Amino acid sequence: MVNVSVPDLQEMQNNFQARIESGMETLRTAQGHNGLPNAPQDAISMPRPVVAADPISPTAVDAALDQQRTQANQTEAQTIATSF
Repeated sequence: MVNVSVPDLQEMQNNFQARIESGMETLRTAQGHNGLPNAPQDAISMPRPVVAADPISPTAVDAALDQQRTQANQTEAQTIATSF
């Protein structure tokens, strides 16, 4: 078992993501140079715009959380009932 603090784990994740993004940028800009092949034309496209999701009302959030709590309580009760 290895113990890693959350801040250290977050830093590792951020570093990993930055390295991936840097590598992808290198592939994009250096394709066809320095031994990197050209990407197929159908693979080269403009990034899709990010579409923001419709805002969720606080009432809908509360209802969804209540439903999850109910399901969790039922699952817990079933687990306890079958474990004895």
